[in-house]
Amino acid sequence: MKAIHYVFAAILMVLLTGCPADTPDSVELSDGQSAVVTLPYTTTSTTINFEAEADWFVTVTDADGLFIDWLYLDQVSGSAGTVNLNITMDENYSGEPRTARIVITCMDHSVTVLVCQLAEGETPDDGDGNEDDNEGDSPIQRLPQIDIAYSGINHTDMSEEDGRMSIVFDSWENLRPSRIIVNTKYEEDGQKGMVEQNFRYTYEDNGNTVNVKVEITKEGTVIDMAEYQITMENGRAIQGWSKYDGFTRNWSFDYDTSGHLVKSNTGIGTSTFNWTGSDLTSIVDPYGTNMQIRYNENCINSNAYNFDPNWLIAPTLTSALSDDAFIFAMFRMFGRSSRYIVSEITCEDSGDYYKIDYDQCDENMIKCHVSDYNNDRVVETSTYIIRF
Repeated sequence: MKAIHYVFAAILMVLLTGCPADTPDSVELSDGQSAVVTLPYTTTSTTINFEAEADWFVTVTDADGLFIDWLYLDQVSGSAGTVNLNITMDENYSGEPRTARIVITCMDHSVTVLVCQLAEGETPDDGDGNEDDNEGDSPIQRLPQIDIAYSGINHTDMSEEDGRMSIVFDSWENLRPSRIIVNTKYEEDGQKGMVEQNFRYTYEDNGNTVNVKVEITKEGTVIDMAEYQITMENGRAIQGWSKYDGFTRNWSFDYDTSGHLVKSNTGIGTSTFNWTGSDLTSIVDPYGTNMQIRYNENCINSNAYNFDPNWLIAPTLTSALSDDAFIFAMFRMFGRSSRYIVSEITCEDSGDYYKIDYDQCDENMIKCHVSDYNNDRVVETSTYIIRF
């Protein structure tokens, strides 16, 4: 599951911890901190400042007390002092305004801050007492977007969301990816924080050259960068390269007469792909691992948003294209895709296999549990929710 963990290193985990009974129980917002924060739909960060005289913790819900997956905190508990609570959020392309209810608690005292993110075409009230703040604003068409949440290892529900990816496309008429935003968490020397990966796609020569530039930031500071490129022919990638860590890796790809990928060389070795009819049924990766693939025939690979979820949720498949090239495979840039969504992968001669169980699989959502087995023993289980 190396590639999956590369993308979803993890995201801010909401851990609720109480306050010691023998400490003061006072918490209040700092001077100048409003209890209602209203932001434009494109704003993706803000800060809440408060004073705590004891240990504190934070809960985040929507206005109805339900879990939300579009807003993240850099810390969810702490000790007494002046606290700057940094908030990141997704751009709001939902078409509706939305509100997060952030409750900061210590003992029997709490303060609440509402963070309201407006819908497209709306602007925050400028405080002049007029109701014409939105006058003249032209509505902006919502871009197509896929939102993916990942629960992390051995979390079989989404009560502890560990990773989140948003995929934004050019337009409804031309479903090419323009950006992938991945929010992940890290823990270092007992401190938790956020890492964000931005994949920006650009196209040249009528889309025949696809470039991806990746910038990884940690607490607002760029810590790593990479570049990728593929050349397309007849709607399929035929060659490409990646550049990072001071190395350039070159790739090449071969197809059969039906447009199915049958061979790839991604710099780490050659993989072969075997098809039965319209389904990819086995792969031999550069390490000699023979993977047998089975499908859930009740779960159609619907071509929604020109996106193939098999390359994201099916463990080990990415090893056949390397951790680099799968960012193109997700968008069907390597020829035809299988008709169905993967349900099981068996790695011959190793005792390893993967089972993928689906709670929902349709044009609106895929919710599945991915379990990694070794000799019939469950090693880990993760949950994915993909919203189209």
